[in-house]
Amino acid sequence: MKKFTIRRHLSKGQYFGFFQVRGYITDSKQGEVLFYVNPETQNLVMQDCILHNKVNQSIKIFEGQNKRPCAYIICGKVEVKDATRVEGIKVSYNPKKSPNWTINNKPSNFAKVNKIETFGTKLFGLS
Repeated sequence: MKKFTIRRHLSKGQYFGFFQVRGYITDSKQGEVLFYVNPETQNLVMQDCILHNKVNQSIKIFEGQNKRPCAYIICGKVEVKDATRVEGIKVSYNPKKSPNWTINNKPSNFAKVNKIETFGTKLFGLS
């Protein structure tokens, strides 16, 4: 089964703030960039998801050290659609506030989520 990895692209440049969709190699290694999704105009729908986190790196960011990509969503299916409002369970990751993925503000590293949809830069778990 083909897999994908998704994360926010936070490097300076044309795609700053976009969601970056990459191929999947292993749980700890992402593949090449396939495409970018503009959160202002598009929603990203992901299915069969795992909230992946490089915990040691995220703890360093939480403690104020240099920033490096350390968290992403691994999923089995990706769909892009026009931006429409979404409601669901709050899924978030901000290593400056917590070194963990959270679902409804509870630590959730490596949690499995059936479906996640974006609206703007927010993530929502859906049933």
